[in-house]
Parts: sequence; structure tokens; C-alpha cells
Amino acid sequence: MNFKQIVDSENRRLRNEVTSEEKSHLLEDSKTYIFFQDLIMDIQSLLEKDETVQGYLPLTSSGNLAISKQGISGLSYARTERAKQYVKEFKDTRNNQLLVFTEKRILFLVIIDYLDSQTYFSYPYSSISAFSLKPRKLNRYEKPEDEEIMFWAYFDFQSDNNIFSDVLTKKDFVLFQHFHDTIPALNKIPIIENIQRKNPLDYIVSNWHFNYRFMMLVNMLLILLAIGLVLGIVFGVGIFKDWYYRNLIEMIYLLPYFGH
Repeated sequence: MNFKQIVDSENRRLRNEVTSEEKSHLLEDSKTYIFFQDLIMDIQSLLEKDETVQGYLPLTSSGNLAISKQGISGLSYARTERAKQYVKEFKDTRNNQLLVFTEKRILFLVIIDYLDSQTYFSYPYSSISAFSLKPRKLNRYEKPEDEEIMFWAYFDFQSDNNIFSDVLTKKDFVLFQHFHDTIPALNKIPIIENIQRKNPLDYIVSNWHFNYRFMMLVNMLLILLAIGLVLGIVFGVGIFKDWYYRNLIEMIYLLPYFGH
């Protein structure tokens, strides 16, 4: 049982939906289950007296934003014994991340960082003006299961000066909607499609969706530039026709004759 499945079972336990058969399966995966129960106990210590956990949303590189969990971004050094044991048992550095929803706020934990230095982020609902949540899916499916596989939604919000961005799978999307519908303070925050930032610089620098579209535009412009150069230099047409190297090409053809 992987990290997401363990968290999903805990969400269903909170809603009293876990069957006795599922509990026995959890015991079979005791190592992961015990770890997560210990983590839950730790999270309890982060809560205020009148605050309780309403649900969990796990994020991994499987279906979520892999670029934030792989390569250089996915490297983390375990220094404490607890973090080292976690890395040894689960072969994970920054892949497993967790959003914790309470009545008042969202807690965000990168598991390895939390185990190593108790680092976590707190996003009070009162500090979030809106959630950017836009679902996307393929317009054409080659087989029925593609609709489930290719569904994704970008998820983004700003809490004070902290910015959170990730990609949600269909299951994550439905789970977040459930939390939004059932947690009163969370439900007051509107869901919109456009990404919002408090200042223009953040919109450019801390907006992966904008950066993705910008890079796509730059790539298209570079391709058009390359085509224009080829048309101008080789065929003498287009905006680069003044760069036409016909004489140079003719000289290249004549070079073999200079050897005789």
C-alpha cells in the first residue's frame, strides 16, 4: 500500500467508511500504517486546543506536480535518526507531501523536511482570497480509461506571502471539493479559474502555469524564426530575403573545379 492509499484510508476512517476487511489489509501493511499513525499524532501537536483535523490530501510525483519532487527540487538530506529511518524504509526524499485540512487552516508538510526539522507551512483560511482550480482533460480519447488517466486540474492559492501550486488528479480534485463543501470556513473562499497574485512580479515569477504558456510561446517564436531564416538565406523569400546567400552557394558548387 503506497502513501496515497494509506492517506485515503485515513480519510475514510474519519468518515467512518473503513470496513473490517480494509482494516485487516492495513495491518498487513503495518510498517506504512504505523508510520502514518505516528505522523498523525505529531500533527495533533501542531493544532490549537479547539482545532481538529477534517481530512488529508496527499501529493506525490504520481499524478501531481512531479517537477517539485524530482531532480534538484526533489533532493533532501536526512540528518535526524527518524528522518534517516524514514528514507531507509520508504526510499523517499521529497516525493511524499501532505495537505492537512482543519476547521481554521491548511497545513502543508513535506514529510522528509517535517521529520528532519519540524518544518511545515500554515495557511489560515482567513488569509486566502481565492482558490484557483481549473480542471482539464483530453478532448479526444483513444480508449475509455484515458478520461480517468488524463484528467488533471491545476491548483493554486496565495496565503499572505506564501504561494502554493500543484496539479491534482481527478481523485484529488473530488477530494478537495468535498473538503470545500463540508468545512464552513473553507467553503467561504471562492473557487475561480484564473490565478491571482498580490503583486505583478509574483504573477510572473511564481506562476508555473503562466511560465509554461510563456515557454510554449517562446518555443513557437524560435521555430518561426528558424523557418524564416531558412526561407530567407536558402530561398531568398520572406523577411530575411536580404540575407540571401545565392552567390556563396554558387561558389560552393564551383569549388571542385578550382582543384583542376
